[in-house]
Amino acid sequence: MTTLSNFKDSNIDLTEVLKGEVHETRRFLITAGQSEGSKDVMFVMYSVPRVFNKYTKDTYLGNLAIDLDEAILKARKKIGRYQIEIEIDELCGSRRQSNTFPFGKYSGKTAAEVFDIDPKYLFWAYNNMNINSKLLSEELREYGELSKILILEENEKNTNPALPIDGVKVERKLTIVSNWETEWGTAQRLIDSENNIFQYTGKQLGNKGDEIIISCKVNKSWTSMGKVINKINLR
Repeated sequence: MTTLSNFKDSNIDLTEVLKGEVHETRRFLITAGQSEGSKDVMFVMYSVPRVFNKYTKDTYLGNLAIDLDEAILKARKKIGRYQIEIEIDELCGSRRQSNTFPFGKYSGKTAAEVFDIDPKYLFWAYNNMNINSKLLSEELREYGELSKILILEENEKNTNPALPIDGVKVERKLTIVSNWETEWGTAQRLIDSENNIFQYTGKQLGNKGDEIIISCKVNKSWTSMGKVINKINLR
């Protein structure tokens, strides 16, 4: 078991496992802290601003593990391709801030906590929530940008290539996954059994979750948040 003293004295070469892209505004630190009465180290992660001011402060990203290798793996999963640093603190938790969401699905949770469990929600909140707290707004901006990168990387890894343009109508069995109103009609996002994504705007084809069979043409495609969208029409 790693203790604070033998971790400080270790000769572990972390150059390769910690390297990554340097974030423009933040450093991501693994700190080794030791709680009172415990002989074991708990590795903890923080996001630390490169330039300090009253609106950008250290943010606690959560406990990682008592084993360094496991802690690094968890840290890498949290922050994707960015550079990770190690900094030894005498007591874990000293940096933690508690700027919580005042309302919504994750009311009472910090931006860091939401980032850890639901980065897609955090990206949505960054783009849609009106937050009065300047500090929380700044954290939302930074975590929202991080969330976007993680979502893009995941989407690009799992997306299907664009489908060929159809010369004639093709019968497709599709499931409606979302719909929203636009000035041109109801926009609907649909998927097939192979997870190809389609979008149609016009009359409403059904409700979210409905499985439908339609004859349609693919007439173009584009990429949105790393996912290929195939536009269809019914003519």
